[in-house]
Amino acid sequence: MISFAKDKASVEQIHDHFLTCDSHFQEQLRARVDLHLYTQKITEKAYRYEAWANDQLIALVAIYHNRDPQKMDFITSVSVSLGFQGQGLAQKLLQESIAFAQQTGAQGIRLEVSADNIAAQNLYKKNGFHPVADNIKFWSLQF
Repeated sequence: MISFAKDKASVEQIHDHFLTCDSHFQEQLRARVDLHLYTQKITEKAYRYEAWANDQLIALVAIYHNRDPQKMDFITSVSVSLGFQGQGLAQKLLQESIAFAQQTGAQGIRLEVSADNIAAQNLYKKNGFHPVADNIKFWSLQF
């Protein structure tokens, strides 16, 4: 049975989840960031929308609630363990993070997505995100 939570996962659980998902990212996460530091930063500074199965973190959307002059939040991670993909978990967690951003006064959300990750781009399009200018790597949703 799948359950949902907010900010429940420990540093270790998030780290383990990223290791499980790492080989399925278009560009491996470990190739882009120091995984220990990134996990620590997400745990300390991001709001996390999580899906769980049998006490294991299986999906995660992490969003930074920025209060820069433009009031744009930033989704830093969307990940679903391989055996749970295609069940709408990313969609549900993404919608929760969008609702959170709207409720807390953000003017929109930004995120970064690999140019060749068509499945992720389709998910973001479905939720109202669009590429920023001519750069298809950066996407934005304005409220």
